[in-house]
Amino acid sequence: MAKVGTRVELDDAVLRTVDTMAELLGRSRQDVLEDSVRRGLAARRLGEVLARVRARNELDENQAARVAYDEVKAARSDRRARPDSSESIDELPM
Repeated sequence: MAKVGTRVELDDAVLRTVDTMAELLGRSRQDVLEDSVRRGLAARRLGEVLARVRARNELDENQAARVAYDEVKAARSDRRARPDSSESIDELPM
Protein backbone atom coordinates (compact mmCIF):
# COMPACT_ATOMS: atom_id res chain seq x y z
CA MET A 1 0.00 0.00 0.00
CA ALA A 2 1.35 3.42 -0.95
CA LYS A 3 2.30 5.81 1.82
CA VAL A 4 1.26 9.46 1.69
CA GLY A 5 2.89 12.15 3.80
CA THR A 6 0.76 14.42 5.95
CA ARG A 7 1.23 16.77 8.87
CA VAL A 8 -0.51 15.98 12.14
CA GLU A 9 -0.32 18.03 15.32
CA LEU A 10 -0.48 16.06 18.58
CA ASP A 11 -0.53 16.95 22.24
CA ASP A 12 2.95 16.62 23.81
CA ALA A 13 1.76 13.97 26.26
CA VAL A 14 0.25 11.88 23.45
CA LEU A 15 3.48 12.07 21.45
CA ARG A 16 5.53 11.03 24.49
CA THR A 17 3.25 8.02 24.95
CA VAL A 18 3.63 7.13 21.26
CA ASP A 19 7.41 7.37 21.53
CA THR A 20 7.42 5.21 24.67
CA MET A 21 5.29 2.57 22.94
CA ALA A 22 7.54 2.67 19.87
CA GLU A 23 10.60 2.12 22.03
CA LEU A 24 8.99 -0.73 23.98
CA LEU A 25 7.90 -2.43 20.75
CA GLY A 26 11.07 -1.73 18.84
CA ARG A 27 9.01 -0.03 16.15
CA SER A 28 9.01 3.40 14.59
CA ARG A 29 6.86 6.29 15.72
CA GLN A 30 5.13 6.12 12.33
CA ASP A 31 4.25 2.44 12.81
CA VAL A 32 2.75 3.06 16.25
CA LEU A 33 0.76 6.06 15.02
CA GLU A 34 -0.54 4.18 11.98
CA ASP A 35 -1.50 1.17 14.12
CA SER A 36 -3.28 3.45 16.60
CA VAL A 37 -5.23 5.26 13.89
CA ARG A 38 -6.26 1.94 12.32
CA ARG A 39 -7.45 0.67 15.70
CA GLY A 40 -9.37 3.85 16.42
CA LEU A 41 -11.11 3.72 13.07
CA ALA A 42 -11.88 0.02 13.48
CA ALA A 43 -13.30 0.60 16.97
CA ARG A 44 -15.55 3.36 15.68
CA ARG A 45 -16.72 1.16 12.80
CA LEU A 46 -17.34 -1.78 15.14
CA GLY A 47 -19.43 0.48 17.38
CA GLU A 48 -21.53 1.55 14.41
CA VAL A 49 -22.03 -2.05 13.28
CA LEU A 50 -22.98 -3.18 16.78
CA ALA A 51 -25.49 -0.35 17.11
CA ARG A 52 -27.17 -1.43 13.87
CA VAL A 53 -27.15 -5.11 14.87
CA ARG A 54 -28.52 -4.27 18.31
CA ALA A 55 -31.29 -2.15 16.78
CA ARG A 56 -32.31 -4.88 14.33
CA ASN A 57 -32.00 -7.85 16.65
CA GLU A 58 -32.68 -6.21 19.99
CA LEU A 59 -29.49 -7.61 21.54
CA ASP A 60 -28.94 -6.94 25.20
CA GLU A 61 -25.58 -5.56 26.41
CA ASN A 62 -24.13 -9.02 27.12
CA GLN A 63 -25.05 -10.31 23.67
CA ALA A 64 -23.65 -7.19 22.00
CA ALA A 65 -20.44 -7.51 24.03
CA ARG A 66 -20.10 -11.13 22.89
CA VAL A 67 -20.48 -10.09 19.25
CA ALA A 68 -17.83 -7.41 19.79
CA TYR A 69 -15.48 -9.89 21.48
CA ASP A 70 -15.87 -12.39 18.64
CA GLU A 71 -15.22 -9.70 16.02
CA VAL A 72 -12.08 -8.43 17.78
CA LYS A 73 -10.80 -12.00 18.17
CA ALA A 74 -11.37 -12.69 14.47
CA ALA A 75 -9.67 -9.43 13.43
CA ARG A 76 -6.61 -10.22 15.57
CA SER A 77 -6.45 -13.72 14.13
CA ASP A 78 -6.62 -12.33 10.59
CA ARG A 79 -3.92 -9.76 11.32
CA ARG A 80 -1.58 -12.37 12.81
CA ALA A 81 -2.07 -14.57 9.76
CA ARG A 82 -0.82 -11.84 7.41
CA PRO A 83 2.78 -12.37 6.29
CA ASP A 84 3.68 -8.74 7.06
CA SER A 85 2.37 -8.85 10.63
CA SER A 86 4.81 -7.95 13.35
CA GLU A 87 4.61 -7.47 17.08
CA SER A 88 1.86 -5.04 17.89
CA ILE A 89 0.37 -3.36 20.89
CA ASP A 90 -1.77 -6.50 21.41
CA GLU A 91 1.30 -8.40 22.56
CA LEU A 92 2.35 -5.89 25.22
CA PRO A 93 1.93 -6.99 28.86
CA MET A 94 -0.75 -4.99 30.62
